[in-house]
Amino acid sequence: SSSPIITKESHSNLIKNENLGNLHGMTTEQVVEYLIRPKTSLVATAPQPKSKKSPTPDKTSYVNMLKSQGQNQYIGKSTVFISHPWRCKFLNLLSAIEEWEKQQDLSEAFLWIDVFSVNQHESITEFKSWAAHFRTFVPGFKHCLVVLSPWDPWKEPMWLNRSWCLFEFFAFSLDDKCEIVFFAIKEERMGVVNAMARGRQYEDILSNINLEVTEAGSEREQNAIKDYVNSKVGYSHFNQRVKMHMKRFLLNVVKEASESVQKQYENSTVPSEIQYVYAKFLMDMGDFQEAEKLLERRLKTFLGGVSENEVVQKGRGFVSTVGSVLGLHQTRHLPKDPKDPREVKRMRRRKWRKKLALLEESKFATESESDEEAAEPLPLSQTMSDYASVNEKLGKLWIAKRWYKACLVLQIESLGGELNAQVASTKHNLGEVMRRVGNVVESVKYLKAALEFFERGSAEDRVLAADVRVSIGNLFLEYPLETLKEMGIRVTGVDPGATKSEQVDAGKQAAWREALKEYDKAIKVQRQVRGQLHLSVADTLSNMATAHRNLGATSRALTDFERALKITEDRVGTMDLRVSATLKNMAIVYQTLFLKEKPSADSEEGKQVKDRTFAIKAEECYTEAIAIEKALCKGDNQMELAGSYSDLAALYKVLGREAESASCYKKALTLKHKVLERRVKLVEDEAQGSSWSLDEVHEALSRAHTRTVQALQVSTVVMPDLREQRSFQHKRLRPLHLSLADTETCLGALIVRLRGDPDDPDPDQARKCARDQLVNALKRRVGALGEDHVLVGDSLRNLGLLHRWLGDERAMREHLERARDVYRKHYGALDDRVMTVQELLD
Repeated sequence: SSSPIITKESHSNLIKNENLGNLHGMTTEQVVEYLIRPKTSLVATAPQPKSKKSPTPDKTSYVNMLKSQGQNQYIGKSTVFISHPWRCKFLNLLSAIEEWEKQQDLSEAFLWIDVFSVNQHESITEFKSWAAHFRTFVPGFKHCLVVLSPWDPWKEPMWLNRSWCLFEFFAFSLDDKCEIVFFAIKEERMGVVNAMARGRQYEDILSNINLEVTEAGSEREQNAIKDYVNSKVGYSHFNQRVKMHMKRFLLNVVKEASESVQKQYENSTVPSEIQYVYAKFLMDMGDFQEAEKLLERRLKTFLGGVSENEVVQKGRGFVSTVGSVLGLHQTRHLPKDPKDPREVKRMRRRKWRKKLALLEESKFATESESDEEAAEPLPLSQTMSDYASVNEKLGKLWIAKRWYKACLVLQIESLGGELNAQVASTKHNLGEVMRRVGNVVESVKYLKAALEFFERGSAEDRVLAADVRVSIGNLFLEYPLETLKEMGIRVTGVDPGATKSEQVDAGKQAAWREALKEYDKAIKVQRQVRGQLHLSVADTLSNMATAHRNLGATSRALTDFERALKITEDRVGTMDLRVSATLKNMAIVYQTLFLKEKPSADSEEGKQVKDRTFAIKAEECYTEAIAIEKALCKGDNQMELAGSYSDLAALYKVLGREAESASCYKKALTLKHKVLERRVKLVEDEAQGSSWSLDEVHEALSRAHTRTVQALQVSTVVMPDLREQRSFQHKRLRPLHLSLADTETCLGALIVRLRGDPDDPDPDQARKCARDQLVNALKRRVGALGEDHVLVGDSLRNLGLLHRWLGDERAMREHLERARDVYRKHYGALDDRVMTVQELLD
């Protein structure tokens, strides 16, 4: 049963009454050795009831000693277990307990601390039986308080290196009713935050969590603990549990410091590095929207001292570029000096450059009490870059592009030109954004410039050049033919008599091989400079696996994905979006292997069936990825979760599990609609504010009007209104509309094929659902891509099949004829798609 222990309030009185001496500077281990063991070595135990024997000397626990002395005011049933390393300063241990109890309002709770509750004169002889007994008394506790002290902020907390401490965590982690709380004294928490503000990476703390390398008082105990935990759950699974709790604790510590700084410096013009660390942490955790708010606040603090009179958006040069790109100030014209207006402009520009250069190079004081411990803040350009990065993660590529360009201009002006590592890094980031928006020409331009600079530099620069090579490889993966053209690479070995389709396939194969060459060069440098287990190595392995998958080398792709997954989980734990991304890629490979699997005869029924091992693994990967994304994805980032639901729906469709497939498609549609609503509101707000120029708005409206007129003239099938058309055509909303159209098409086509909705037995509702989904998909594709795009042909064919199900022959023929015309225009009259549609018409 749970052993009792003294309460925290009683410590001072107990120490005074027991004359335990001065505890300052003593570790818990020293307290046990010099105070507790001597005090409990010769204790007269009270006689048992109904016994005439006299008390006898005995070695006992501190709690039993108090009981024998009648000091029952210090004793009670404990509900809080304290896990702590003995090398912690004893008074720091008590301070941590006291602070946590105040936060939880548990001042009257009784605590279980091993040095008091356990007889320190005895040792464990048989560990397995003892461990089994220990686990039986765990359910009596409501809380397990893990005291991480001592903790050097540039190292790992001592608790993580002690086998006994991790065994205690293991025992309590098996009880869902007991809350495990990681904690440290305030000085150590702030020390860790300040270290992270100076560049300490939280991944370094998590990556060193490993039960296999921990220590105990003796080698026998150490091996017994490790063998026991490994036999129950395995090292890897256990380490992931600890990492998850540690990651959550670090996030809360940084959040606490950030909120404290926000209250203290609410109206300050000093950017907070602690809030910056918190924003970066949130980015890694996948909470991009909250990170965006913090970085935006930091930017406003940085730029708050710049007068509006110094910002000029009209005219040429640096001032105009920065002012217009930032979009932070209203338009102001320079006053014309009749004597020398050009000199006035030059003076204004010099003043503006000087102001920004000071912002770029200035060193602000941090919240640390000691100037010597203050962390130097990152410059304004770094905050601009991170703000752009978080918007890139949220899919707001137009904002990311604008801020990266502003950052580039600022760096070039303040650092004296383009031959600088920071400038090259920003060009790399711009190249990545341009890749994501599909601007291959601009992407290649920026990436080539960054690569050229880094390859001439030091070893540190060469690893940055490796990162650029990864980005170039990604270009080859996503836009194979366009990238080959821009990089000046000619495809050789193609049969002159090959068809257009065969030539395209040959070009893609060549581009993917070029991608592998870039990845191979990059990963060698990354491993050499950063080590085998760096996150960048995992990212490159994932990209290499994708290239191998495209080339048909599925076994090699699966191996690389598994290696990437292991590195990522070891570094940051399982609850991370990078883990979910790798799991989804592995699922795609398993799904491909399942589709390639040849069916074999079923001995019982004589039917041809496939081995579903690969399909089961694919489903497990998708399910695990969805669980991670449901926990981490918020706001616009829910598009990742929607994509996972769509992929899982496609797998269920292949497996013949139509009801589950339809359910997943509907979940994906719901999430995508929510994201689209938020994005439309954002675009409309920007259009009404100062972020858009009137020319840009007028241009968008004119494009929309032209497209609507064309739709009215050419088609009687789909006629989006002006507002819809403007939304479809808008470059910021088009990807979302196309993604929605894909899911709507899949769900509608599934219902048509099954002649009903497996998720809804009502036939009328099924027909209505199929019609709504397919018509909406056609509208989105016509609005975003035009009347003659291949995807529009697919939508028209699906609508034709829908009308065949509904018995409307006229509408069926109209849609199928238009689909045939679209296919014929793109693929020629003898293409399989054209022939299939013609058979339906005949």
